[in-house]
This record gives sequence, structure tokens and C-alpha cells, in this order.
Amino acid sequence: MEIDTDILLYFSKTALSPIHKVDRITNAAVRNKVDKFLNNLPKSEYNEILDSKKWKWHYQENFTEDKAKEIWLKYKLMRSIDELRIIKLKHQSDSKEITPYNLNLFENIEIDKNQLIDISPIHIENPLPSQTFIIADMKFAICQSIGGTNSSYWLAHCLKSLIHSGHTVYARFDPLMYNSIASFDDMEYRMQVWGKDLDWNKLSNIRRPEHGQWIPDMLECSSSIRTDYVWKPTGKEIHFTMEELPTQESIETRGSRYLHAIFNISKNVFVHCDGATRIYNKDEISKRLTFHLKESEVIKIGVRVKIFDIKSELTIGEFISVTCNYFVWNYDVIDYLTNSKKEEP
Repeated sequence: MEIDTDILLYFSKTALSPIHKVDRITNAAVRNKVDKFLNNLPKSEYNEILDSKKWKWHYQENFTEDKAKEIWLKYKLMRSIDELRIIKLKHQSDSKEITPYNLNLFENIEIDKNQLIDISPIHIENPLPSQTFIIADMKFAICQSIGGTNSSYWLAHCLKSLIHSGHTVYARFDPLMYNSIASFDDMEYRMQVWGKDLDWNKLSNIRRPEHGQWIPDMLECSSSIRTDYVWKPTGKEIHFTMEELPTQESIETRGSRYLHAIFNISKNVFVHCDGATRIYNKDEISKRLTFHLKESEVIKIGVRVKIFDIKSELTIGEFISVTCNYFVWNYDVIDYLTNSKKEEP
């Protein structure tokens, strides 16, 4: 059973997950629509939840048929919002027709060919400690990399830190997560991921491409099937590419996480770094999984949607921070670059 568009958009325009927001609907019209929707929900839709031992144990005597409907709605909303985001990102057109860039307040803001904007002056003018950015009376979030409401949360904080250090950063705003300042529910999280300088003397001396691949364990990102990476020397530079691939079951709600960076050996800095998502259909992901990232065939598979682009040089430590925060929850990446697992203060 499909959810009414007004309901879907209401829950998509916030950093608060439907898991938490369904219980906190402040809009009376939306509340009435949700109540009507749940009253008409066929039992066949939520019967599995109603019979679930897990949910019965979790809620004990408070587990009712209405609670089962509510649980169904929360997870249906999460999936539907992620599916809608993928559709919007995959079918790109002129920048001014893409949400949120079709709003009047973007008329005098330059949008590049990848639908990225310079977020540096936006943050400097209104420095927020959260993941959001303010333009006029609106709040915007960086485009979510793998769905949900916080997959780009730590990246946003990392990019803001770079801006404070004088870097120029371009990024894509999420096509769904934006709202008036008064209506945007922000969230804060405690986990932090950061980088530290490594001894890259061995890497600087490589003469031929080096590559690897990780398969996540069951406790890590369950929507990812593997991560490929390649270091490729080209003259005085080394190109680094990494891609976290989605499972075939999750391609309707997320793309891959893809990063490309260029390390200048003589200057000992990264002279380029950008991140993107690649969106695959069923045939494309099947084809992609037959190749490693090092193979040229992968370039033409899927739809590439850029998320951010750092326009200034990065130290090794800054590069590691950006990469680890972009690939948040991928502990193979974090361990590879920092020799440590996630840290919680």
C-alpha cells in the first residue's frame, strides 16, 4: 500500500528519522492523514509485525494492533523516502529544475555542472554546529550518501571544519531534506571519526597499481556487499579511487559510495578530492559486481551523482578525515586508513 505524497514529503524534510518523528507529528493536517491512512491499512500489510516475537517482547503489554501499524509505517516511510531520493538523483535534468535548487533563493547562487554549490560562504555567513546550512529562512542538508537521515552527517561536520581552515568546498544539497528553520528538526550524534597522519613513504614509491577489496562482516553496513580500492601511479601523482558497493537487494534505496583523490608525491598533499554516489539498476549492479574497480569497464556502469568536491589542497590527515567521514560505518575503510576502529567519546 503506497503512502500519500503529502505524508511522504512531510517526513522527508527533516533530519529526524521517521522512527522518531511518527510519534511527534506537529502538523494537524498531516496527523489526520496519517490516522486515516493507518485506519484503512489492510491487516495483510502489518500481519507479520503483529505476529513477531521480537516486537511482542520489545513492547510487552503495550504491543497492540495500532502499535504494529505504527511500526509498519515507520519502516515503510524510511524505505519510501530513500527510494524517492534515488529516483530524484538518478533522473537529473537542468539544475534549476532539481529540488531544492528550484527555490527562488537559489536564483543568484551559482550551480556547477554537477549540481554542486560553493557551501563555504554559506557556512561562514551562518556557522551552525549542526549538519545543516542556512540560506535566508531555510535549512539544507548535504545529500545523503546511502539513504537515511544521517549518512552524510559526519561528512557535513568534516567539510565545515575544512571551511574553517580556509578550504573551498562544493557540495550537493539533499533533494528532500530541506525546510524552513522553524520546521526543520535537527539531530546531533556522538560518534566521531577522524584521521591522523600516516607514514606513506611506501605508497609514494609505488611503481605499479595496488588494489584491494573488503567484504564487510555481518555487524557492519548491512546494505553493502563489498568495498574496492585502487592506488594508481601516474607520473608525479597517485590516483586513489574507492567504491563501497550496495547489495543487489538495496539498489532501490541507495547507491554506492565512490571517492576519487589525487596525491601529489613531491608536494606530499592531495590536490584533488571528490565524492559521489553511483546509482545502479538490477542489470547494472550484476555487471558491476563481475569487475574490480581497477578495471576500465566499471566507468560506464551506473549513473554517477557527485556529492562533494574539495577545491583546495588537503594534507594527508585532512584527506583521511574526509574519507573516513564519507564512508562512515564502513570500518574496513576506517581501519585501513587510521589503524583504528570507531571511537566514541
